[in-house]
Amino acid sequence: MSGIEVAGIVMGAIPIILAGLQFYTEGISVTKRYRKYEEGIKDLSRQLGTEYAIYANSVKLVLNGVIQKHCNLSC
Repeated sequence: MSGIEVAGIVMGAIPIILAGLQFYTEGISVTKRYRKYEEGIKDLSRQLGTEYAIYANSVKLVLNGVIQKHCNLSC
């Protein structure tokens, strides 16, 4: 015998293998989360663009009403 037990090596390697698999699955989940995050940011950007267009249109409508009333009084 060489003094090394195969069962001891196998039993010692199991925690290392499990830790590696856990690290791998966590890495995959981070990648999936990043892709969802990227899609969410793009969607949020589109929504903010739409809200800005609605806001700008509302401001123009309000200011047009104020400017027309002001011109009718002083012009």
